[in-house]
Amino acid sequence: MATGSDHTVARAAVNRERARWHITLGSIRAHLDEQPTKQARRACARRWCQAITAMADEGAK
Repeated sequence: MATGSDHTVARAAVNRERARWHITLGSIRAHLDEQPTKQARRACARRWCQAITAMADEGAK
């Protein structure tokens, strides 16, 4: 059975991960919002996707 402190530590870890997720997506969204046109926004989004996929592939090796 988990103690209160174990639960607190686990919740803190979840909260940190959730915060990191929102900060990261917020940064990407801000960068997309800076794009002057819809086409530029979509091209930028594709570059983000390619960069993230490349990092994941690199980490999977």
